Amino acid sequence: MDREQILQASADVISENVQAAPDEVARAIGITHEELRAHFPDRFSLVYALGKRGTDLMEAALDSARIDEGPADEALRRLVEESWRFAPFLAFLYGENTLHGPGELDDAFIRIGVRVTGLIQRGQKEGVFRDDLTAAWVSEVAWFLTAAATWNVRKRHLTTENGPANILAVLMSGTRAPAGA
Repeated sequence: MDREQILQASADVISENVQAAPDEVARAIGITHEELRAHFPDRFSLVYALGKRGTDLMEAALDSARIDEGPADEALRRLVEESWRFAPFLAFLYGENTLHGPGELDDAFIRIGVRVTGLIQRGQKEGVFRDDLTAAWVSEVAWFLTAAATWNVRKRHLTTENGPANILAVLMSGTRAPAGA
């Protein structure tokens, strides 16, 4: 397994069991502890690499979803669909609060938050999203729904294919401005 494959598989394991020790992660993804240590000497280096990869993927998704183009509700739909490709990383990031604090990852979390909150604010100004909910709150709810959908795919309550549609159904019905508002 190469480093990227280890990160992907580890995101699945740690997002489900945030306390998983490196031995547990290695066993769960089918490699030896030594193989895991060759890439990540300790749990923090693995967690940090997962955080870095997750924030890099999210920033790339914000760009490829073109969130500054078109109506805000369509931009949000594109973002959810784009970010679903790496939902296990988002579920991991949602649950891993040791990554928050001063530093490179926190700067990335701030950049991501500013961009998504800006998208929601734009949608509120366009009248497509409710303006009685704060944009920051709606942004957080979107990430929670992505994490929850990821966990529900694992539990077989959702299929991978219908994850984005389920996220969008709940998110859009809860945030859409009432007709005539």
